[in-house]
Amino acid sequence: YMDVISLYQAGIHNAVASMGTSLTTEQCSEIKRYVSEVYVCFDGDAAGQGATWRSLDMLKATGLEVRVMSLPDGMDPDDVVNKLGAEGFRDLMKAALPLTEFKIRSLAARQNLNTLHGKEKFALSTLPVLEALDPIGRETHIALVSELSGLSKDSISNSLGDYRSDKAVQSRKVEVQDAETAVKENINSANLNMCRFVLSSVIEGKPYVRVGDFDEGYFTHPVHRAIYAYIAERIDKKDRPPLKGDLFDIAPEDPDEVNAVISATDALPQDKQAEYYAACLARMREKSRKERITEITGKLKTAEGESKSRLEQELLELLKKH
Repeated sequence: YMDVISLYQAGIHNAVASMGTSLTTEQCSEIKRYVSEVYVCFDGDAAGQGATWRSLDMLKATGLEVRVMSLPDGMDPDDVVNKLGAEGFRDLMKAALPLTEFKIRSLAARQNLNTLHGKEKFALSTLPVLEALDPIGRETHIALVSELSGLSKDSISNSLGDYRSDKAVQSRKVEVQDAETAVKENINSANLNMCRFVLSSVIEGKPYVRVGDFDEGYFTHPVHRAIYAYIAERIDKKDRPPLKGDLFDIAPEDPDEVNAVISATDALPQDKQAEYYAACLARMREKSRKERITEITGKLKTAEGESKSRLEQELLELLKKH
């Protein structure tokens, strides 16, 4: 946030910071309400990171015109303003690249374009970027790839055609071969959404939530289990309510999933939330029951004596709950 404060003090008042968390589609939509064009700036280390590219694509998909500023090595916006002044920062804004050009030049920087192998690797790495463009954008940026690599526009265009054909064939194979996988993924996605909604309801302190509604066994995702443990600890200690900001420290390895949990209740109208919460709990209980039945059935194959009797009794109780 010091970057935003420094920019504001320098007279640049329309800056926001992501505060170290992954950008969300909701945040992109909020930005789109106020502006049609955004300038994104980050240091050189972040430029090539996959998460950075995903954030840029998310802004673009929202309908924003995206330009990317690259700061001098080792400097952040606060440093730029302090050392180069507001005009220095504005000069970097003027030099900002449109998103697609930024991507292509970033890919070029990863290869040694003085070698034939480097030129080939660079050109091939740009095909997914080119494939996503409209015909005019594609032609314009094929020319840029040709200029940077020294390869002919025709050869790049032909390679792009082959890439698109291979992608279409592969897509058809996936449709035929992975129907069952798609169904499983839909089920897994539904389970994830239920767990997110339940945890989000607890974090938000919704009035329909009751202590003891669920237990740790309902959650299998590591982020969900970590959040549950954090919530349970506060309930046990009668501590302060869960704070959203704390969750990113609890599960720093997956900020996207933390964001998904925090925002899970936002998509549903208030008058529908209690009903959906109850439905989620019912399905989560049933899923947990079935998983435990499967686990016990497996253990009974090798269990003996008193251990076997306990398992059989538990299995009987679980079957009665159906």
